[in-house]
Amino acid sequence: MAARKWTDAQKAAQSAKIHDWQPWQHSTGVKSAAGKVIVSRNSYRGGSRPLCRFTHWLYRSIENPAALTPEIVEAAQIKSVALLSGHAGYRAASITKLITKYGHCFSETEVTDLQEMVKGHEDFKNSLMQ
Repeated sequence: MAARKWTDAQKAAQSAKIHDWQPWQHSTGVKSAAGKVIVSRNSYRGGSRPLCRFTHWLYRSIENPAALTPEIVEAAQIKSVALLSGHAGYRAASITKLITKYGHCFSETEVTDLQEMVKGHEDFKNSLMQ
């Protein structure tokens, strides 16, 4: 189905209706625990951008192996460990916060699964630091 084609008059009329209606005054927000978790991430601007930039730089470097000196390779290893461990640590902290704040909304099995996820992220982070 094609998108609706609005005329200028229809746009103006709809705008007036919405301003009279004021749906933002009647919004109740999210009510479920799962919805609250999703909405709590609305302001997150993404921490994966540095990892994407680094990966792009790494691929470009691989295309020109002569530019990969031992110092650059070592710096790349250090940078990748720092980025990956930071993401793993962030995920572990986020899930722990979720359990602390909304644990009462989950079944025991779900809480156990979340705790195992935290342990997995922490184990991954620790394996990178060795």
